[in-house]
Amino acid sequence: MNPSNIPKWADKFLQWYCRPELLEEIQGDLYELFDLIETESGPQKARANFIWNVLRSFRLSTIKKGNISMSIMPFKSHFKVAYRQLWKQRSQTLVNAFGLVLGFACCLMIGLYIRDELSFDTMHPQKDQVYRLLSYELEDGKASRGIYHNPPLVGLLSENLPEIQDGFRVRTTDSRLIKTGPDAQNSYEQYLIYADQSMLDLFYFPLKYGDRHTALKEPNTVVLTEEKAVQYFGKTDPVGKNIFLNNNQSTPFRVTGVIKETGAKSHLAYDFYLSMETLGESKSGSWERSSYPTYLSIAEGTDIKALEAKILNLTSAYKADLEELGISYELQPVEDIYLKSQTVTTYGHWLSGDPRYLWLFGSIALVILLVAIINFVNLSTARSANRLAEVGIRKIMGSNRRQLISQFLVESVLQSVFALLLAILLVWSGRPFFEQLSGKTLSIPNDVLGFVLVSLGASILIGLLAGTYPAFYISNFSPLNSIKNALKQNSKGKLQWSLVAIQFSTSFVLIFSTNC
Repeated sequence: MNPSNIPKWADKFLQWYCRPELLEEIQGDLYELFDLIETESGPQKARANFIWNVLRSFRLSTIKKGNISMSIMPFKSHFKVAYRQLWKQRSQTLVNAFGLVLGFACCLMIGLYIRDELSFDTMHPQKDQVYRLLSYELEDGKASRGIYHNPPLVGLLSENLPEIQDGFRVRTTDSRLIKTGPDAQNSYEQYLIYADQSMLDLFYFPLKYGDRHTALKEPNTVVLTEEKAVQYFGKTDPVGKNIFLNNNQSTPFRVTGVIKETGAKSHLAYDFYLSMETLGESKSGSWERSSYPTYLSIAEGTDIKALEAKILNLTSAYKADLEELGISYELQPVEDIYLKSQTVTTYGHWLSGDPRYLWLFGSIALVILLVAIINFVNLSTARSANRLAEVGIRKIMGSNRRQLISQFLVESVLQSVFALLLAILLVWSGRPFFEQLSGKTLSIPNDVLGFVLVSLGASILIGLLAGTYPAFYISNFSPLNSIKNALKQNSKGKLQWSLVAIQFSTSFVLIFSTNC
């Protein structure tokens, strides 16, 4: 059976190149392996493994005889000639590829930054069902959105609305001094927050030590990050040990869990999560206070707009001034919180980004890459005079234009791939500086195979695009004019001057924009 989640293009590629007598056996084994990996490790890893095995099976013993073998042989010769040509003129090759190296490096660095910005709160298993409750108020034509609610609200909603399956509250604290014993020295900490036990049930905060299902159920308990656990207790298991807040030695907080460092990003990034039960304000407590950000788990298939109206109707019985003040409720998906909270009023340590910067940085990356490609085309065309005699001799010896074009395109692709490898090394070596500049911890994606395939595919495509004009231009000369070195300067000059004009214009716009 053909699994429904396999990459269709990889399966078709296998059918295209594989010998008929081997196809059924190889394809069947790959299908079985895909089902096994998908069950154990998920569809993403299964797809990556399937693609890798299809590419790995592409060898002489499995390729169909005839057209494929014949079509591969010229490319083998092209690669040998291209390698010798580029190595012979390695100084010019480095100069020609230098612009592409910088273009690729800038794109990769900006791409890692954008990927990091888009990765917030994507790791939660129930991310499609978890929402943050916002209060929406329209006053004098201006809209304001807040995150703070009354402590009993989440209990009221969970008990009376079947669409709401679960929920939790958080609340920041003024406690800042922490020590591990009566005689220990205090340390100043910034990021502490109270949270209900349901936070650990709905959010993906895996524990290295402790039981995630009970860690915040009891009062005076605390869950801390792995970094803080090492800072205060070393590399041993700290569960059961105590910390003291603000020199309050009569009420210690018992460590019940340590959050494992996974690299996953969340807008709710704190170092210490204190049990909400410590505050003594239950879900049926007072409606006088309004300082609790509230998160809700919504059943699948729920009409969100209809649910927002139900929340307002239910809450109005307890807060009569809601309609008078023009206040309504809005449910914000947890994945939207980081990038779509510019108009939300918050206090304290709430991480947020701005999607406008992603568009801006993405546009800058494309402009830089465009300038690098234009520079590559101009340098390749400028070097064409050195290749005219070679082209003439090749044509006299029987080479047709198609073979010459493919030869020059292979050289262009090799330079592009070489530039990509240098760019990856440049990005890796310059990553600490960029992390310090951006305040982020950037890393290569977990799907290394996918990252390599996408980067390699992009570099090959760019190599083909950048090498198309030089290849067609150089191969267009007649053998006689090629040997006599009779260049058609008019057609050459117009396009080169146009490309130079575009290059300088885009560079000027980019530099001018950074100074505005």
